[in-house]
Amino acid sequence: MVSFYNNLKIGTKLILIVLIIFAILLATVSAFNYQRTSKETVEVYGGIQQLALNAAYNTINITMDIEAQQHLKMIAESLMQVDHNDVVTQRNILRKASNLIEYPSIYVVYDSDGRTLIEDFKPNNHSPVSTEWDNLGELRDKTWYQEAKNTNKLIVTPTYESSAGVNKGKLLSTVAMPVTKNGQFIGVVGLDIFVDAFQRRFQNFKRPELPSMRIFMTDSTGRIFSHDDPAIVADPTPTVAEIALMEALKTSKEGKIFYRSEGRGETISFYKQFPFGWTIVSSASVGDYTGAINAALVSASLLALVLMVLGAIILFFILKKMLKPLALISDGLLSFFKYLNHETKTAPSPLAESKDELGVMAKAINVNVERTKQGLEQDANLVKESLDTIEYTRSSGKAERRIMNVGSNPQLNALRDSINQLLELLATAVGKNLPELNRVFDSYAKLDFTTEVQDANGRVEIVTNTLGEEIRKMLHTSANFAKDLESKSKDLEEAVR
Repeated sequence: MVSFYNNLKIGTKLILIVLIIFAILLATVSAFNYQRTSKETVEVYGGIQQLALNAAYNTINITMDIEAQQHLKMIAESLMQVDHNDVVTQRNILRKASNLIEYPSIYVVYDSDGRTLIEDFKPNNHSPVSTEWDNLGELRDKTWYQEAKNTNKLIVTPTYESSAGVNKGKLLSTVAMPVTKNGQFIGVVGLDIFVDAFQRRFQNFKRPELPSMRIFMTDSTGRIFSHDDPAIVADPTPTVAEIALMEALKTSKEGKIFYRSEGRGETISFYKQFPFGWTIVSSASVGDYTGAINAALVSASLLALVLMVLGAIILFFILKKMLKPLALISDGLLSFFKYLNHETKTAPSPLAESKDELGVMAKAINVNVERTKQGLEQDANLVKESLDTIEYTRSSGKAERRIMNVGSNPQLNALRDSINQLLELLATAVGKNLPELNRVFDSYAKLDFTTEVQDANGRVEIVTNTLGEEIRKMLHTSANFAKDLESKSKDLEEAVR
């Protein structure tokens, strides 16, 4: 990768660098926008879910709580104005209410004797009104009856499947409230409501932004009884949603939960519990959220990519025109480096100068080429003189010459000074004329101490002459001693003789 980059032209490199910087900036902005878009999308989509939840909540609450309570109050008030034993009038009240509101069943149970009247809704029902009480067994022991009596308020039962009557096999819920007269508990009036029709209402709250959104309800036992998937309603096994919802309801009657469901993956759900114990839930797959976020990211990325391509093309032609003088500068530098590396002996011609930055660069190159040319010439003269001095000293053995030229290179000047110091050290410590010193050493080696070093200046030369002088003195003393010894020997010989 580095080799590829190094082989690119400077214009291409500049475009590449600008594109990389541009890409980093775009990536940073895109990341910031992605986070902001993600947050806004979550808020918007969450708001859509909550709006659907609240609309569905109000619809069901009006049906199960407000309207049902008003209807039951009206029925209870009408019944209390009729004699308890007037079965026909009471039945007519129940039938008129059933035909008007189309509840599956409306009934009343009296606490004093357990007598019961029930009227089922039948379209175009013109059958004569029965004059007898209904024999439905003891209903005062039923849970809904006892709960309405003990709480003294409207109650809504968990959903159940009707096991008798015209509604047998249908999923119902009972809404019941106590009947009082002069502050005394008289009985319970109730009505049944079909719950399988609720899903048709929820279809109005579907939104294209959340194609997976579902609205379902659970009763007071936590069981789903209204769902767009009948299999979930029919299955008695608790679902993941039911379990998560029951846990959430322990701490709050309204909020948001997350759970993973089979086939839908991660799911986000908003829930709200009714005063009568049911709970309505608006759930959607997290994939709807991420899908919208990713779509926004893809569109932003495509726009950024198009801008990058267009910017690169425009930038390429602009830089190509602006950097055209760089080719001349490049050729001039290559020629200069060849001259600097001694590949050619001719310095490059001066570059054309202008007033822009490239012109300033060309001027600086021209100045430095001329300066380098002069410096190389000085260095060449210094090296030549150094080599001549070293060769003279080596061939003649005389350390009398010194290097006088000065170069432009500090290292060469330092080398010149070191060589001069070495020659000076050789001249003062040994001597300037090494052949003369060698001649004396050769004479001394042959035991001829009559000679000496001419013009001795160096320490070794002076010591050599001093040593020769001392040897000569010693030899002269030895000769005199030998003469005395010879004279004494003769005197001894004569004495002996």
